Amino acid sequence: MGKQPQPKNGITALLKRGRRTFRVPENLAYYSEEDLKIAEKKFLSLCVIGGKCHHRSRSV
Repeated sequence: MGKQPQPKNGITALLKRGRRTFRVPENLAYYSEEDLKIAEKKFLSLCVIGGKCHHRSRSV
């Protein structure tokens, strides 16, 4: 029998992508280190897990 897919891998990938999305220069320059962690956690909760963010694709 083949290996069962591990559900944590999908969540981990989504969280990693969400962190990359949040950690743009504007946010890094704006927040203190402690506030950045708090804001990032809220962003991940709302956008990645809650699905309440709508990302527009950037056109070149």
